[in-house]
Amino acid sequence: MFMAKISSSSSRFLRVFGIPFGIAALTLVTAGPTLAANTGAEAPAQNAPAIVAVSDSISIHKDETVLSFEFNRAAPLNAYVLANPDRVIIDLPEINFQVAPPDLAQAHRNHDSNGLASVSKKQLTAPSLVRNFRFGLMGQGKSRIVIDLAAPVRLVHAEMKKISHGDPARLEIALQPASRAEFMKAAALASSKIVPDEATQPAQAVVDSGKPVIVLDPGHGGIDSGAINTKANSEEKNLTLAFANRLRQQLEASGQYSVIMTRDSDHYVSLSERVKIGREAHAKLFISLHADSLAGGGGVHGATVYTLSNKASDIAAERMAAEENSVDSDAGLVTQNAEPKDVNDILNELMLRETRAYSHLFAESVAKTWGPAEQMSKRPLRSASFVVLKDPEVPSVLIELGYISSRRDLANLTSDTWREKTARTFVTAINAFFATQIGAVGSVQKIANSVDPTSVPAVTKTTH
Repeated sequence: MFMAKISSSSSRFLRVFGIPFGIAALTLVTAGPTLAANTGAEAPAQNAPAIVAVSDSISIHKDETVLSFEFNRAAPLNAYVLANPDRVIIDLPEINFQVAPPDLAQAHRNHDSNGLASVSKKQLTAPSLVRNFRFGLMGQGKSRIVIDLAAPVRLVHAEMKKISHGDPARLEIALQPASRAEFMKAAALASSKIVPDEATQPAQAVVDSGKPVIVLDPGHGGIDSGAINTKANSEEKNLTLAFANRLRQQLEASGQYSVIMTRDSDHYVSLSERVKIGREAHAKLFISLHADSLAGGGGVHGATVYTLSNKASDIAAERMAAEENSVDSDAGLVTQNAEPKDVNDILNELMLRETRAYSHLFAESVAKTWGPAEQMSKRPLRSASFVVLKDPEVPSVLIELGYISSRRDLANLTSDTWREKTARTFVTAINAFFATQIGAVGSVQKIANSVDPTSVPAVTKTTH
């Protein structure tokens, strides 16, 4: 069957390639259901021009939902379905996605009392088999599209199609309803063929300089945008990276520390890989940086420092941990719990107690130093079971720099002056933490005695 569909980005595509309107606006849907798909497109040559996605659209015709992306040239792909949560995965070579988030129009309509639209996921409004979708860089040479499903589907096809006599091509993903049993069978087959690929980006070299190693972890990245303020065109992943870069510059300028970043560009790093980076670097401190968002919460503002605990300090902390711990699944990764060995080992329990105690001391140092200079949230010290904080040997904290749903906090997060000032505050807190470690035995012991000795955490391993 034939179906015409004009996407919101068609005019942009026409400007880039000068393609006749009728060709650019046409979406071709064909029959022939399959459970997974691979294209016959050749892999891009090493020095080939970048592959660029310039528009996306979604079409619904009877019982079929079609998601389309327009590219400047064809690319090889691998498509499959995964369950729990139900989603379609499209693996691609490195793509430059010059595509607006699919929820822009709706998000602008659903702005909060301050006129700021903030959403955590890219929501779709059309009734379809698709609940939402996202896209981005997974690592060097690898991109991914993840489609969250509203119901079990059959992947009819995922194909690259030439749309003119030149290079431009359309990726077309067609979905039809399927039974739960049929979907689970396809998902099980796909899961059995997934090969672990933990290192998606070359690890930074660790040089033994004799200085304490600090790992800065800019939250989210690549396919995972984190919180989004669509009206201000701000994404959490960019804000955290910008601040981490500024903090890194100041720490290195002090000459006292070696600094490693879990990511230094816009690509995705799994939670287990972030923990692994800290462990293998023998880090003395791990700082995960984030910026929260609350729907309709424009009046909520201020920073919060989180530490690890089995039981969340409050409902808000529990919600926050649940959202952050789900990002691997949102990125299309298969997660498996990996309990550390010798969980009953006394030495491991003592190590965990001490590590968590030092984490609490650093959190208090940040709150004490930052509090007078920058107003923090009403409860600046909270705790929850964050996966990224679960290394038993590395003192770790997760810091919410502010709320991008708050006009005030967003103005700070996007300000070079604020970043510079706040980075200096962090350096002061870090200096105080390391300066007092030697004399902190009594404080550490007191805090350690209050830590649950059975709470040896599990780190989640992921496969791509």
